[in-house]
Amino acid sequence: MKTIVEIRNKLKARKPTFTRHDAHKKTRVGSGWRRPKGRQNKMRLHRRGYARDRSSGFGSPVLARGLSHEGLSQIIVTRVSDFTGLDAKNDGIIISRTTGNRRRAELVDYATKNGFTLLNIDAESFKTSLDQALGQKAAKKKELTKKREEKSAAAKKAQEKEKKSEEKAEKKDAPANDLSEEEKKLQEKKEHDKLLIKEN
Repeated sequence: MKTIVEIRNKLKARKPTFTRHDAHKKTRVGSGWRRPKGRQNKMRLHRRGYARDRSSGFGSPVLARGLSHEGLSQIIVTRVSDFTGLDAKNDGIIISRTTGNRRRAELVDYATKNGFTLLNIDAESFKTSLDQALGQKAAKKKELTKKREEKSAAAKKAQEKEKKSEEKAEKKDAPANDLSEEEKKLQEKKEHDKLLIKEN
């Protein structure tokens, strides 16, 4: 397989970069390949001096198609059960981009233990970045819990203050009902005296 990959690399080194017609003239036209379709298009007619058109002769060898730079067949993996029936010598692993960090960590561990080569992830850098992300997540969680506790404590204090103020207001509003008969008589006398003073 390595010899086929080497041949493919040599052929690719000679292969021109195929650009879209008039991509170098017009900025609105991207450099991504599009087939020339015009009736008098010089590129389609393979005129000299114009950009090269894609053709079957520029393709890589059939046996080397779909292989990675290392000469391994590229297999997308989403869970540990996908490793069944794979060979570490011939198959390279691509971890799916939709997998989450927790499962991705499991897949990386399994692949490194069983000798599989990871094509789209560097195991060491991934582990360090994952540890940093988890540390940041834990710190954020702690901050959130602290803020929630502070909020709840402040709310409790506010409720206690409200209760105290309500109790004080109730005490001020209801003095007449709690008074004894003698005190009631004294109050009535005082009011009666006030009225007499006003009349005089």
